[in-house]
Amino acid sequence: MSADSRRDLLRAVTAGFLAAAPGQARPAAGRQLERILRMENARIILTETVFNPGVPVRGRRRTTDQLIIFVDNCRYERTDPVSGSKSIRVRKAGDFIWYDKGGASPVLVNLGEAPYRTLLIELK
Repeated sequence: MSADSRRDLLRAVTAGFLAAAPGQARPAAGRQLERILRMENARIILTETVFNPGVPVRGRRRTTDQLIIFVDNCRYERTDPVSGSKSIRVRKAGDFIWYDKGGASPVLVNLGEAPYRTLLIELK
C-alpha cells in the first residue's frame, strides 16, 4: 500500500470516527488546549486534542507508545525538549507520527489562524 493510500485510508477512518462522535465546543481563546477522551478499552486510549493558535503547549513524558494522526491541516513551531532547537512543521490532514514510550514531547505552538485537531492513540 502506497503512502498516499495509507494517508487516504487514515483520513477516511478519522473523518468517519469524528462524524459519529458527539460534538464538542472549541476551547476558549487563550486556553492551552482541550483534550477530549473519545474511547478507552483494554488495549488503547483514543484522545482528540484541539490546539489553539499562538498558545504554547508544554511537552510531557510519553508514558505509552503513541500514534498521532492529524485531523486538520496545520503549521506549527516545534521546540525540541533536549536541544531547545526550534523548527516549523507543516502537516496535512491524514498525516501521522509514531512515538515510542519514554521520550519527552516537544513544546508546540500553532502558527495558524484557526485551531487544529489531532487524534492521539496510546497503546496500553
